[in-house]
Amino acid sequence: MRKRILSMMICTAVLMGLMAGCGNSQEPEKEARQESGIDESVPVQKQGTDDDVVTIDLFVAENWFTCKDWSGAVCDAITEATGVKFNVTIATDYNQLPVLVASGDAPEMVFSSVDYNLMSNSEVSYDWGSLIEQYCPDWEIPEETKALYTMSDGKFYTLLNSYSTEEEWSNDPIAAPATMAGLAVNDDIMKELGNPEINTLDDLDAVFAQVKEKYPDVVPLVMNSVWMSMYFAEEMGVNREASFYVADNGDVKYWINQPGQLDFYKKMNEWYRKGYIMAENYAFNNEDEPLQYAINGRCFAYAYTSRAADTINDRIQANGGTLHYSALINHLTDHPVFTYTWTGWAGTYITKNCKNPEAAIKVMQFLHSDEGQKLSSWGIEGEDYTLSEDGAYPVFISSRTDYDAMAKRGLPNWGLMGGSGVIECLANYTEDSEFAKTIKAQKPYVYYNSYLGLIKPESGTEEYDIKINIDEMVKNETAKIFLADSEEECETAYNSMLNTAADMGLEKLEAYATQVYQEKRK
Repeated sequence: MRKRILSMMICTAVLMGLMAGCGNSQEPEKEARQESGIDESVPVQKQGTDDDVVTIDLFVAENWFTCKDWSGAVCDAITEATGVKFNVTIATDYNQLPVLVASGDAPEMVFSSVDYNLMSNSEVSYDWGSLIEQYCPDWEIPEETKALYTMSDGKFYTLLNSYSTEEEWSNDPIAAPATMAGLAVNDDIMKELGNPEINTLDDLDAVFAQVKEKYPDVVPLVMNSVWMSMYFAEEMGVNREASFYVADNGDVKYWINQPGQLDFYKKMNEWYRKGYIMAENYAFNNEDEPLQYAINGRCFAYAYTSRAADTINDRIQANGGTLHYSALINHLTDHPVFTYTWTGWAGTYITKNCKNPEAAIKVMQFLHSDEGQKLSSWGIEGEDYTLSEDGAYPVFISSRTDYDAMAKRGLPNWGLMGGSGVIECLANYTEDSEFAKTIKAQKPYVYYNSYLGLIKPESGTEEYDIKINIDEMVKNETAKIFLADSEEECETAYNSMLNTAADMGLEKLEAYATQVYQEKRK
């Protein structure tokens, strides 16, 4: 692969050299570069021989990033395939990059999860569409994917990690979005209760009642401080919080207005009033506090992501314990909905300060390819993993939780700058794991609507301010709904929240959301 890329680049250099000696014959090429947005003031450095390697400065805005430099067998393999290596700088905090950009000192390439609007700007970064057209026109990106990241100027400046289209998910026989919620239950308590069947909300209600009566020191339900009650919302067919949904008439509405939302709130409030949920659960300061209840056997059920049971069991095993949790995979209603509007979490940007945008976009093409994704997410076949007997997923040779050892290989466990949702899901797939059982049960009920993921008001607009303010208000008012002293007070608090949202400009926000959604669907 590296030799192919280098050969193409050498041929391009030779051709430009010939054109340079032919009077005005270089002008059409220059005009084409200007039209495509390539900065003529930044010369493209060409590679000379197969032994040459282009070094690009890479700024990682995530201060927790485990790979502190470009070293290890995986990084070496990427360099071998592409002829590119990175000089890595890890940010001290999220304030560092905006300062660099404002001063005109933006690094050549940037990897960040929080600076989407800052970096998706023609004054700061190259748009990928122009670079792809200029240097790698064979790279075919699905229109749906490009649309997700297209800004108001009609250009896209990155592809975010961890996203896959509905077609990509459907084409894989076992992978399903890992962005859904899950519930883990204590096996010891289940066994002592006679392993009662839990097939409905009423069944779960009855088990909670037994746990409260027979185990007074055990909390029937503890929820992760971030994911909270999302599992129950999904099981009741309610779109997840902090997003939009499509009404029957095709209009897009903010999530608190959807049918079934009040019923969901009432159920959670009922469980609180019955003592199945602690009031403290709504005041935890971090994710580890609620998790300790599960690790120490102080709760019966733990609501988290689809990896809930495996997360608990891994921590228990690491501590030398024997307690075990299983995923509850039976659906609690006949209409669960697992809405997938995820658009990814972090992107790589090629800034106008990049000395070799050609090499930069080509290395991104490789990292987004099937070969590149597997290399940067799974490692080297035969050294880091082998394939399962059916070739469907990787079976890892070394630990995936020993982050120091992985970093020495040049391998973060989520991939390097180009991983998709499917590849990341398969990296966490083990046939008999609780995670695998959970996503298998959820896959038939996933509702894919990436267009909803496009509804992201840009900073500085009125719609952006309205959404930020309503999001914060809802976050504060939700606790009042969950912790109401009666069902009547619960409903009153919910209606009050709706009225407050209306006063804050909800109608304008929903009109904007509908317009964006309908335009993109065209």
